[in-house]
This record gives sequence, structure tokens and C-alpha cells, in this order.
Amino acid sequence: MKYYEITIMVSELGIEPTLAALICEGVDTAEVNDPLDAAFMSDMLGETDYLAPEDLDKESGKEPSIVVYAPADSEDASKEVFASVKRAVAAVCTNASNGVYGEGVDPGSLDIIAEVRDDDEWKDRWKEFIRPAGIGSDFVVAPPWIDMNEYADEFEQSREVISINPGMAFGTGLHETTSLSADLLLAYTEKGARVIDVGCGTGILSIIASRLGG
Repeated sequence: MKYYEITIMVSELGIEPTLAALICEGVDTAEVNDPLDAAFMSDMLGETDYLAPEDLDKESGKEPSIVVYAPADSEDASKEVFASVKRAVAAVCTNASNGVYGEGVDPGSLDIIAEVRDDDEWKDRWKEFIRPAGIGSDFVVAPPWIDMNEYADEFEQSREVISINPGMAFGTGLHETTSLSADLLLAYTEKGARVIDVGCGTGILSIIASRLGG
């Protein structure tokens, strides 16, 4: 399915006024891309399930923006959304000029960028952010499309690579429930142990248990 991605370029101080103006125009769903959020995550968390520190740094260097989506298969609906966005931006410009948001407050360029997108573009985009995940000192979990030679400086070649094609939530080895469970397996699984993996998903914990328990 195709849809319009309508991006409004704003400043940090322009995020809230622009969101408020959009709501007043009946646009009740919007995506906020605030680089300060990425900077906070980078400083406080180091990495997330799918974003490595270098990816967070890249996100934190971008300009703030607000994104609104409109269906491309309905001309009337898309025209209505575009008109609402334009009215909201015009209102923010007027209010900023009149000092409504405070003296000298600059809401940003408020440029509107519209692009046609397709569902197929994002279905596999998450794969770009998957990284190998070290499990203890013996294993590393990686999807089949990753070349482990590119991570030779990060993971010892003596580690056994467990290649799993992950879903969009579990199977990467980075999710806390996976890594914490793997830590317990590493600590308590002995040779000959019998392990039941309930709700196994991709089976990553079962594979680790089989390697440990023999």
C-alpha cells in the first residue's frame, strides 16, 4: 500500500507549537523525530535492541521534524490532510511572528516535504540496525545476512556463531529477556542437563542450552 509521508521541519522550540496547531486542525496522529531523544538514549543507555551507539549518534545529529501520514489511494483524504498541515504551519508562522510563543522564539523553517512511500520500504528496514550479540564469552548470535568478518575487532574468532533469522522483536540476542535468560543458562546449565524452553520463539535459548548441555 502506498501512502504520503509529510515531513515538517521544525526547531526544538517549534515541536510543541506545531503539534498543537496540527491537533487544532484535526490531525491527531503525528510522529515526532526529536534528536534530543536519541542523544538522551545514547548518553543513558549506550544502545537499544536495534540501535547501536553509532546509530544513536547519527540520529542525534539530525534536525527535529514532525511527520504526518496520509493515504495515497484516497485523493479526497490525502487532500484533506495536506490542507490541514498547511493551515497548521501557517498558524504557527503567524503566532511566532506575533510573539505568541515568546519573544524571539523561532519555530524552525517549517518547510513541508512530501514523499510517496510504500509499505515494502519499511518491512525489512529494521534489518539495517541489527547487530551481532555476544552471549557470554563463548557465543555470538547474528542473522545470516551479517558478515562476521566486519566485527572481527569486537568478537573473538573463537566464539561459536549462532546464525538465526530474527523476527522484528525477538531473536536478535539483544533483547533483555533473551540476554538475561542466556546468562542464567551459562551459569547453571551442565553437561547432560535437560532443558525445556517454553515459548521458544526463534529457539535461540534452546540452541544455547543444547550447546552447553550436550
